[in-house]
Amino acid sequence: MDSDLDLYLSTRGCDSDWQLSLKHYGCLGKASFLIVNLHYNHRMEMPSLLNDRYQLQETLGTGGMAVVYKAKDLMLERNVAVKVLREDFSKDPSFRERFRQEARAAANLSHPNIVTVHDFGLDQRHLFIVMEFMPGTDLKTLTKQKEQFQVHEALELMIQACGGIGYAHRAGLVHCDVKPHNMLTTPPEGRLKVTDFGIARALSTISPDERSEVVWGSPHYFSPEQASGRPPSPASDVYSLGIILYEMLTGGRLPFVAADSAELARMHREETPVAPRYYNPNIPRAGRDHYESSLEGAFSALSHRGSAGGASAAGII
Repeated sequence: MDSDLDLYLSTRGCDSDWQLSLKHYGCLGKASFLIVNLHYNHRMEMPSLLNDRYQLQETLGTGGMAVVYKAKDLMLERNVAVKVLREDFSKDPSFRERFRQEARAAANLSHPNIVTVHDFGLDQRHLFIVMEFMPGTDLKTLTKQKEQFQVHEALELMIQACGGIGYAHRAGLVHCDVKPHNMLTTPPEGRLKVTDFGIARALSTISPDERSEVVWGSPHYFSPEQASGRPPSPASDVYSLGIILYEMLTGGRLPFVAADSAELARMHREETPVAPRYYNPNIPRAGRDHYESSLEGAFSALSHRGSAGGASAAGII
């Protein structure tokens, strides 16, 4: 359930370039839940050069929707990261337009805690987005390596995440898929940047038939309204941030775990998680300083069903 390549999504459009193992876990309303293990087998023919400018050098990561490459921008002579979406996405005109809109909106975000979008385009049947290259590791990997963060370490990273996401909220953008995999860190300086703004929103428009079958976000981190198949709001991002902080401070534990996806969705909507202090008594109670108040603000999102009320990441810090 906790594999980095375990995703809930529709399987329409998947082709022989992706090896899939599927487990169906029932339905929730109009949303059909599948756990899909995808492994990119490198048979998809990728050009070595996109738009006569971006030279693909090495694979940085793969997933069900895209492959991320380290590339060289031959015009500006700098390293960049290029996310290339699955080829069949480019065949859908509505998706291409939504992708263009979302990529343009993300490119207008300029914040020290957001990965900068440099460019986007369509070349040789491949939609792609070009971002700044950030050496380091994602927060999910770092959490597994550290097992449990010290409170001050977790908060220093989370405050940076809230800074970037809150800036996007003020600009009118919701991330929709806040999870530690989409947060890049650069030790030892401890800089954190959030990536993938707009990608989840664009993917929701693959086709009218698939909209009801694609659950917004990632199942362990999505908010109660996302669990119900409704579009996310800024408060949804805040709820997901609370889950990430919970995981960082409890030795990698997630507040809700279930073998059945419908049960996992119900838990997000109805259950209150075990207090993180049960697993980590070193977590202070709120009210003594700014850090502790920030901590309580993030955890409180997990205690309010529906995550409504107009909350924003900017309100935590």
